[in-house]
Amino acid sequence: MLLYQTTDLLLTKGRGDDVAYTAWAVKDLGQLTSARAMAKLEIERRYWRNLSVDWYLVVNEGLNGFRALNLDWLFNYELLIRGNVRPQMDCVLRLLAAVRESHPEPAGTACRHFDKRYGSAAGAHVTALRFLFFAHILRGNLEGNKLINQPLASFEINHERALHRSPTVVGHAVA
Repeated sequence: MLLYQTTDLLLTKGRGDDVAYTAWAVKDLGQLTSARAMAKLEIERRYWRNLSVDWYLVVNEGLNGFRALNLDWLFNYELLIRGNVRPQMDCVLRLLAAVRESHPEPAGTACRHFDKRYGSAAGAHVTALRFLFFAHILRGNLEGNKLINQPLASFEINHERALHRSPTVVGHAVA
């Protein structure tokens, strides 16, 4: 019989043979009322202990699922960076210009339109969007909806971070 073990968040630090993991189960307080749920958490805890991986239970009263999804989306960008995925500067600048101009379209839709309009590879603008959030150049509401579904107009540019990352990121608009 094949058994699967899932966990809510697994952080990987390091490269190659020098890798360390930390696992988190993230649960809403209301999810912890049944004996079955507690038994499953105990199985998860033992699984990670047997692998010598630090495991934590994070309990929140009224946990926001969008926050967890958005954090997962951003943490997965870190994995792409390790694989040498880099945002294209022209995509970064277009997105910043669209945020500055309070573009009303949802971020994901705008990214697809920009990819098509400017002949970028599919997903190039989404990669740039993830970079902008990961680098703390853009700020958004992690709890309201998935970032990709929020209007570009709802995002805020952190000018101090943008200038710190690259002097060309702020104040340079691309048509």
